[in-house]
Amino acid sequence: MRDLAIIVPSRGRPGRVAALWDALNRTCIRDVHLVIGLDADDPECPNYPEGPEYVVRSDLRFVVPWINALAVPLVD
Repeated sequence: MRDLAIIVPSRGRPGRVAALWDALNRTCIRDVHLVIGLDADDPECPNYPEGPEYVVRSDLRFVVPWINALAVPLVD
């Protein structure tokens, strides 16, 4: 079990995810679970950094359903 889960939808911003992952690793003293939601048709998918967990979906196009879909497995 992790101390904190952070859920972030992203599209076309692997550099921002890399910066976030780096900042979390430099500043967090507890175990953090970073979950990034990606659209299946995002051309930048192969360029996202290793480290965070990625969930790739093609059926959700709005932010709120994305966050809900990512959060449900984390609370089980």
